[in-house]
Amino acid sequence: MINNVIDAICKALNDEFGNEYTIYIRQKLQSPETPCFLVSGVSLEQKRYQGKRCYCQYTFEIQYLPSSQAPISEINAVLQRMFECLEYINEGENILSATGSKAEITDEVLHFTVNYNFFTMSDDTADSMEQAVSKTKMKG
Repeated sequence: MINNVIDAICKALNDEFGNEYTIYIRQKLQSPETPCFLVSGVSLEQKRYQGKRCYCQYTFEIQYLPSSQAPISEINAVLQRMFECLEYINEGENILSATGSKAEITDEVLHFTVNYNFFTMSDDTADSMEQAVSKTKMKG
């Protein structure tokens, strides 16, 4: 599921920014082709609910590495577009809504964090319990 969400994030970024921006799924890069986005899953948490329901909380970080001589101004231009294009993403037939977004600029690199929370149905194939009948005799 997490790979599907990462793919949906990459698609949303590509739809908004086009092919002029390279999108990398988190990896160690020696010399990335800029401007580019680095997408990675930061944390995920799952809570089991009654039945087969599972509540997922995923946090992702998208780093933006600018290419111009005025990186802060380029980052500011990209930032608002990122908030808008990542507010809702299409993951298969589902539309996921961002439940929180945050941006920080450190060393002329944009660090954009976004959360997606949703329910899934688990594919448990465990046998469910059947009815059991017991007969008892009492003395007295």
